[in-house]
Amino acid sequence: MKATLEFNLPEESEEHLRAVKSLDMALALWNFREELRILRKNSDESEEDIYERIWDILNDKLDHHDINLESLIS
Repeated sequence: MKATLEFNLPEESEEHLRAVKSLDMALALWNFREELRILRKNSDESEEDIYERIWDILNDKLDHHDINLESLIS
């Protein structure tokens, strides 16, 4: 079985980018979840510090997988 996705470019460029970046997004979320699991088990930081680390981890994973949320969501 085959599936073909077609996009009318440039009108549907945002939809096309979402489809192309879906694996990167899944990998970023997977890595983010693993980092949170490790943080939860091993952290003795304050709540405020943990929130800051979570923010940093999320942004690091998105950057690592070249995901720009603004370009995927209008």
